[in-house]
Amino acid sequence: MTIVDAALVGLATSAILAPLILTGLRHAGVLDHPNDRSSHSTPVPRGGGMAVGVGASVPLGIAALFD
Repeated sequence: MTIVDAALVGLATSAILAPLILTGLRHAGVLDHPNDRSSHSTPVPRGGGMAVGVGASVPLGIAALFD
């Protein structure tokens, strides 16, 4: 697996998982409600970075299996 392949797998994984994770977080009520110090004005889901973490981990795991 080349670095380009790994990057594409990570990008695809993150792109697929991000909307799924955010929808699940909204459904579960895992929201950050705005307060005086917030930069947002409506509740936003917490934990969307999980898609990025999984997107980075998947190509590393695949590369470890095949190398």
